[in-house]
Amino acid sequence: MPTNFRAALIGSSLLLLPVLIGASEQHDGKANQAIGGIMPSYLVIQNSLSNDSLSEVSGSAKKILAEADKLSSPRDKKSLEDSARALAKAKDLKSARDAFKALSSTVIPWARKAKPAGVQEYFCSMADASWLQSSGETANPYYGKEMRGCGEVKSGN
Repeated sequence: MPTNFRAALIGSSLLLLPVLIGASEQHDGKANQAIGGIMPSYLVIQNSLSNDSLSEVSGSAKKILAEADKLSSPRDKKSLEDSARALAKAKDLKSARDAFKALSSTVIPWARKAKPAGVQEYFCSMADASWLQSSGETANPYYGKEMRGCGEVKSGN
């Protein structure tokens, strides 16, 4: 990932932190802090997969796994841990994309409640899956360069 993109991604993710923390009534303070810690790593994984790369997937998945400890809901924690472990162990794009689909199904409901600025939810009918990404041109993590623009905005801020 180019350094300037990484800096912009991290910078914009830090701006989202106050929005993510305290925005959800369903999750307690610890869970909201975890969501704030998860989003930057989630966005790095989404970007990597959309570029057909595994280079930052494992490290980012391990960061998400560490954040899962902050969740108080056993169901949310298990779902997040399972998908993050699978991403961390992924040896190929197919297995990473399958694990990312599971991760997205856990993270997207939180984002719908928190409504993080600059993050949109996309849906790909070909993959029958949604994902979150920073606002901008569609960057499909499920098909990567093959069908990078496949997907439509479902919601976002």
